[in-house]
Amino acid sequence: MPTNIVCRNFELTDAIRAYVQEKTASLTKQESRIVTIDVECDKNTHHKKGEVFHVRMNVQVPGGLLHAEADEEGLHAAVDICRDEIVEQLRKHKEKYAAEKREARNTRRSLKSILTFWKNE
Repeated sequence: MPTNIVCRNFELTDAIRAYVQEKTASLTKQESRIVTIDVECDKNTHHKKGEVFHVRMNVQVPGGLLHAEADEEGLHAAVDICRDEIVEQLRKHKEKYAAEKREARNTRRSLKSILTFWKNE
């Protein structure tokens, strides 16, 4: 699963890359069909709060694009919040996909029973 990491207004170090990849690797436990993960990290300086990190995470899965954003004073906290939001969205997406699959299977079974009834006449 390719993970694209982009940092703005600060340097992408090996430690940050390793942390983000570790957190995004756990997403494959929720959904194995992830196509790509894009992570954008941005550091802003506010006059009252100091440094604030803004993290955007986009996860491409078959049938949709999942998106999460977080603003926190620490980069690790922002990444964790985004990952938690994506995990919840993946769970909902997986349930929706399973429900659609279940409904299609039940429709197929009911049509099959009707068609065999007509063939017997």
